[in-house]
Formats: sequence, C-alpha cells, structure tokens
Amino acid sequence: MTQLGLFSARPELPEAEEGAFLFCPQCGAAHRVSRADRAPLHALDGSSRMMDDFAAFLARHDQHPLKVLRRSMDLEMHTHARHDPMCRVLWEASDEEGNRFVVSFGRDDVESPRRYVIHPGRLVVETEKIQLDGELLREIVDEALYPHAVPDSKLTSFIRVCSQRVVSVPWERFEPVDEDREDPDTQLACLPATVLAEITSDVRAFFSGEDVRRLLELFANELRDEIPVVRLRRTLGTLPP
Repeated sequence: MTQLGLFSARPELPEAEEGAFLFCPQCGAAHRVSRADRAPLHALDGSSRMMDDFAAFLARHDQHPLKVLRRSMDLEMHTHARHDPMCRVLWEASDEEGNRFVVSFGRDDVESPRRYVIHPGRLVVETEKIQLDGELLREIVDEALYPHAVPDSKLTSFIRVCSQRVVSVPWERFEPVDEDREDPDTQLACLPATVLAEITSDVRAFFSGEDVRRLLELFANELRDEIPVVRLRRTLGTLPP
C-alpha cells in the first residue's frame, strides 16, 4: 500500500496509509483512507470546491477514541455477484493490538453511496470445493481431436479420470487466474503441473497415434496457462473474535 504522508492522523494514532480504515468504536462509524479524500467536488455549474473527507471524519469524531485498522487477510465474502450494485463485501481487518474485526461495505439501495460497517469478529473458511469443469474440458478435447471423432463413452471415461486427478490435489497447489462472473466466491484455475504429469500417462492410456500428440500439446500449453478448467469454490463465515 502506498504511504500517504499528508494523511497524518491524531498524534496518538499511527499513520493511516491508503486502504487503511479509521474506525470509531463509540459510533460504529468508519472511513477508508483514499487519495480521493482530497479530490475536489465539481458542481453542475462548473464550479468546484476542495474537499478533505479524512479531516472531516477526524473532526466529526474529535472527542472519540479512534482505531486504525488494516486488512489482515486476502479472503473476502460476497452476498451477490461482484458486478451487482447491491453486492455487499466482507473483509477481515485488525488493529495495532491484533484485535480482529469484520468490515462490511455495500449500499442500502441502488442510488446510495457505499458505506462501511465494522464489528468485532473474524472470517473463517467453512467449505472448500475443487471441481473440474468437465463439460468445458470435454468440448476442448473433442475439438482438438476433430468434433465427434472420439466415441462418447471414451471421452466420458477420460474426463472422469481427469476429474479424479484434479480433486485429489491440495487447494494451495492451484493458482487462480480469474473468478466466476456470477459467483465471485468461485475462482477459476488452470491445471497445475502435478496434475498435468499424471494426465500425460492417462492420455497415452486412452488414445494413440496423432491423437496423443495433439492432446499432450493441448494440456501442456492451453490447459496449463491459458484455459482455466478448474473451479475452486470457497465459502466463508463469521465468528466472534
């Protein structure tokens, strides 16, 4: 995070860098520090006036004890698809003493600005599911060997073996490259090297001749670095601190 030297808080508070939260436990109010805090406000008549949302928050809570919170993990919860304007996102943050908080931000209605709500608590992983997108892989393999050239029963068996290889791999071996647009709790990943090494022997067991060459090239290139055929779905929950 970029340090914002101009954003010095009260003497008793540590410096608040971009992305940190100023939190007032007494009011339950929060402000996320941003370079936009000092962006000018432009009116419809073309005029503008200087703003300082950071200083305004400090002034509103001048006599209240404040905390500086920083995001403490990359995991986050979503209530809707990320592109949905009503999506509410939950993060975990902590203060200088290591106390943990759940930060929630979203809108009360479509036309309202987003606001932050902070409560003591923590995020925990409830479920993790690794799944091969079998339909997508079937289409890719079928196309690589010319459409409908491989018997359906052979494709089904091959995809089943590939799926067994994928779900046996530990979560941390996968490197997400994208997320499902409709479900941001589902990340998309390509095949890790450990799976590719095993599938190489499966390709040779199921196919022969030129088909083996085409598939080995497909798995080593597109399915290793370009086409994510693995779906990683993780659900989170909240617990008291």
